[in-house]
Amino acid sequence: MDQLTASDVGALLASLRITPTQHMKEKFLQPLRDFDHTMRLFEPWFHDECQILIIGPDTVRLNDRILNTNEYYKGKHPHQNQLEVCIFAIPKKFEESVQEVQRLRHCYHASSLFSRQQRAEALLTGEELLENDLIRQIKSTEPQPHKVSGEYLDVKTFDLFGTTTHRYLHTTHLIGLEFVGMSFGIEWNIKEPMSKDNCWKARHGIPFIEASSPWDLKVASMDHSRRRKPASLVFHSEYPDWDPQSTVSIPSKSP
Repeated sequence: MDQLTASDVGALLASLRITPTQHMKEKFLQPLRDFDHTMRLFEPWFHDECQILIIGPDTVRLNDRILNTNEYYKGKHPHQNQLEVCIFAIPKKFEESVQEVQRLRHCYHASSLFSRQQRAEALLTGEELLENDLIRQIKSTEPQPHKVSGEYLDVKTFDLFGTTTHRYLHTTHLIGLEFVGMSFGIEWNIKEPMSKDNCWKARHGIPFIEASSPWDLKVASMDHSRRRKPASLVFHSEYPDWDPQSTVSIPSKSP
């Protein structure tokens, strides 16, 4: 089973009517295996004790495909074979780099205050710092990838350093993301299957899976209180229905 994805193992166990042991679940039914069954890509993240989050409505289907295989395939449609999610990995000591990333982003985006060379240096240093120490994403060999395809999962990727919610305001399906005092704009149509509206809204919530407890599917619901954990990932609707007051938050495991 080492050569199989989590969904393949789930289907195999279901066909043989085998109930997986805890060891089998931990080793072979990890949802990240649907992107890379070897798990080599994620080894540095686990080594650095990152909080790994698999985010998006398709996490519901992903969970069913692995753990409720018979029900999933009875109701599946061809377009559901390759599911789409977002994967963020937040390092254990991310707070140590927050101020420096904030400073570099300010330098890069305040074009009237800094020279072209200063902004270019801020971009190079800031992107690397953000991607290594703050929010890690799946890396691609393409210059500006919007999606990286794995075995059974497509993973959306975002230009977090260079994008804010104050730019690209007319981009379809733009969602605001706030984290440790910084605002990012992510282009992602995550409306299905949570709603029939033209865009995502906070009331739809966001399902997610934590890699440390991958069989516990969670749904981040609309915040009814502004008292959130300071280091939460906070999402709100940006375009076409700007609503920064209605938010959904996923707490990080800050020390």
